[in-house]
Amino acid sequence: MSIYISMAIIVLTALLTASIVVQEAPPAADHHMHMRSEAMAKAIKRAVEKVNEPVPPGPFSPQGAAEVLAALDSAGVARAAVLSSAYLFGMPDVGFENQQASVIAENDYVSREVAKHRERLVGFCSVNPLAEYAMSEVTRCSTLPGMVGLKLHFANSDVDLRKPAHVDRLKAIFREAQRSNRPLIVHMHTRNPDYGAHDARIFIRKVLPEAPTVTVQIAHMAGGGGSYHDGADQALGAFVEAFAAGALRREHFLFDLAAVVYPPVGEADNARAVRQSHARLVNRIRQIGPDRVVFASDWSALPVRGTIVNLRKWLPLKPDDLRVIMNNRADYLR
Repeated sequence: MSIYISMAIIVLTALLTASIVVQEAPPAADHHMHMRSEAMAKAIKRAVEKVNEPVPPGPFSPQGAAEVLAALDSAGVARAAVLSSAYLFGMPDVGFENQQASVIAENDYVSREVAKHRERLVGFCSVNPLAEYAMSEVTRCSTLPGMVGLKLHFANSDVDLRKPAHVDRLKAIFREAQRSNRPLIVHMHTRNPDYGAHDARIFIRKVLPEAPTVTVQIAHMAGGGGSYHDGADQALGAFVEAFAAGALRREHFLFDLAAVVYPPVGEADNARAVRQSHARLVNRIRQIGPDRVVFASDWSALPVRGTIVNLRKWLPLKPDDLRVIMNNRADYLR
C-alpha cells in the first residue's frame, strides 16, 4: 500500500463500486493485498499525518487473516499474496523508534497470520533495503512459515535509483533473493519528480542482473498507485524495450494492476485525461503481453470487488485479453 494514494480517491472508489455485483468469473488470485498488526495500524496513521495526507475517521484498524479472507470471499477469489508493510517502520520522514524490532515484529505477525491458511494465502516480508539491518532481516525472513518472498517499496524507503550507493544496497538484496530463490514484489516508483524511463533503465541494467532467474513482480504497473501517469508509462516502456532487445526474459516478470484503474469523475477534462491514461496502459499491456499482467487490488486500501469492477468497466482491453489477466496466477501461488 502506498500512503501517497489520495484517500479521497480511495473512499470515492469504494462508494462507487460497493453496490455493483461482479457477474463474470472472478480472478484466479489477488497478487497484492496487505494486512497489519495494531502497531502497524498506528504507524500508518502516523506516517500519513506526517506527509499531510487527509485521514478519514477509522481507516487504520488492524487487519489479519480473517479480514483478508472475508475480502477474498466477497469477490469469490480463491488465493492471495499478502504483503507485509514492515518497510514503513524504516520510512526516514517519520523517524520511528525501535525500527528493527518493529520490522521483525510486523513480519512475524504476517507470517503467523498467513501460516494459518496456507491453502489460500502466501506472505511476503518487507524491509527498507537501505536500513543497516536490511540484509539480516531478509535472510531471517527466508525461514519464516508461510513467507515465500520479499516486498520492497522504493518511495516509502526513499530509495533513489540515481544514487550508486542505493543501487549497491539493492544489488545485495537481489543477490540474496537469487541465492534463496525467492520472488520479489517491487514498488519501483521513486520520489524523483521526473521518475520514468531513466530510473527503470538503471534498475534493469544494474539491479535485475543480480537475480536473473527469480520472479520479479513490478507493483502498480511501475507507478505509485492512484493513477497511471507519464512516469509509469515511460518506465514500462523501458521494460518493453528490454524484452524486445533480449536483455530481460519476459517469463521472469509480472506486472500487477493494484491501484491503477479508477473510474473518471468530475469535470469533462479530467474524465478525458483518465480515459487517455487507460488507453496508454492498454497499449503497454499489449506490448508486455497480457500473460505477464496479474490482477491485484491493494486491499485494504481498495476493495477487492470494486477493483474487479473498475478493471472490467474502465480498462478498454479486448475481452480475451482481460480474461487472460484475470486467469493468471503467479507460480508462487500454485
